[in-house]
Amino acid sequence: MQLTEKYQPRKIQDFVGLEKVKQALVPFAANPYGSAWLFSGPTGVGKTSMALALASEISKPEEEDARIQEFINTRNVYLVRTHSNKCNVDYVKRVGEELELRVPMYGKWWFFIVDEAEEMTRAAQLEFLSVLQPIRRCAIFVFTCNPPAEVKKANGKVETVDKLEKRFRDRCNKLEFSSHGLRQDIARHLAYVWSQEAPQAPLPNFEQIAKDSQNSVRDALRSLELRLLTLGTR
Repeated sequence: MQLTEKYQPRKIQDFVGLEKVKQALVPFAANPYGSAWLFSGPTGVGKTSMALALASEISKPEEEDARIQEFINTRNVYLVRTHSNKCNVDYVKRVGEELELRVPMYGKWWFFIVDEAEEMTRAAQLEFLSVLQPIRRCAIFVFTCNPPAEVKKANGKVETVDKLEKRFRDRCNKLEFSSHGLRQDIARHLAYVWSQEAPQAPLPNFEQIAKDSQNSVRDALRSLELRLLTLGTR
């Protein structure tokens, strides 16, 4: 099993850093309500993993160590996960119709995760406006996206380009997943993983690994996994 999967956080509080995000989501998981969320941030900081952990905590699983994807649909939440490239106008319309016609197959919550939402077409985003306002009491949407891109123009000026419609963004509760200041937290996490995987081996420079990964937890774990492979411990 890859380290990114083996050490994927199962609970909101288990995530490295992201204190402001956790402060918002812990009370929400305890008392959820129909809503839409936009998780925005660079790749590798845990946006999708956080969405899965949120769904898990709302589902109140009985087995703490069970894998999220295996148990979540048998509890309190019916999880629907898709990518933006499948989230076209027809798909969004079907989602809206599904919410109008019936309750979830399992439990009482629909939980939709749409990855890389900024890649949805403008038409799909506009179709979502009617689905998200007003939002059904039994539905929770989490859209993950990368931050708006900065593009250097021919005149030398830098322009911020946001692929998401402002009206779409305004329908969502926005949470910023920042990698800033995560280096020491990532280093501590890597040290813990190393202690579990190769406790007798010489310690690498965990802070340097975090720095080289540009504070991406996922990339740091992959780098650590390569080091473990060279030791023959994987």
